[in-house]
Amino acid sequence: MSSLCVFPAIGDEVALGPASDDFALEVTGPFADDLKDVPSEENLVLRAARLLAGEVSVPPCRFRLAKRVPAASGLGGGTADAAAALCLLNEASEAPLPRSELIALSRELGADGPVCTAAALRGGGILLAEGDGDRVSPLGSAPPLFTVVSNPLVPVPTGAVFKRFDAAMPAAGLRQRLPGMGAAALVAAAARGRNDLRLPARTIAPIIGRVERDLSRAPGSLFARMSGSGASVFALFASPLDAARCARAERARGRWAEAAPLLRGIAGGA
Repeated sequence: MSSLCVFPAIGDEVALGPASDDFALEVTGPFADDLKDVPSEENLVLRAARLLAGEVSVPPCRFRLAKRVPAASGLGGGTADAAAALCLLNEASEAPLPRSELIALSRELGADGPVCTAAALRGGGILLAEGDGDRVSPLGSAPPLFTVVSNPLVPVPTGAVFKRFDAAMPAAGLRQRLPGMGAAALVAAAARGRNDLRLPARTIAPIIGRVERDLSRAPGSLFARMSGSGASVFALFASPLDAARCARAERARGRWAEAAPLLRGIAGGA
């Protein structure tokens, strides 16, 4: 696997508060119902808390999750929530793990655990995830671009996509990209790559192709592609006004859509 990752200022919100015993989770927000049938032992936020509790002494706490992003949308929302919980709880522990150990521990959350945890620690930026997601390299701060993320409100479970994934496909080969990408270099690097999950995801949700076309044809759109395992699609823009207009057009089509800047991140670090 070789994935070039950037992070928009769009997502759920995780907060940490005291509790009398063990760990608890309160879920609110427009997509709270997406998680109502998920058993507590399978919830990634609580899994992250128990994972860290196996390594360091942590206090009992209650997590508050404002679910603002659709579930099963290919945005890594659940893992990003778990990464945020892991970082918050680590800060509250008596002897916090160093950043490198925390990122290594987050591999237990899934292949995207390390890159989501690194992004949470760095405040975004451009990251390269390789191997099984266990090798994460910072490529500098994200350029001042804006993104629109659109989802047709069709859930596409990651497991179902991977069952259709052709394991013989070669890696995209992003290792040669250099740190300090400007806007043009980032767009060019993304365009030279590909999303190997795109075709299997479109067999499950053909509407993904329509969303890709709509975003790529939006005024000011620099680049559009499916995110993760689908069904969300993102587009990059140089202008915040163009991004806002695109998001409004997507919502008028009955889709969930948000516009936001990329999270710049820090220039160095883990």
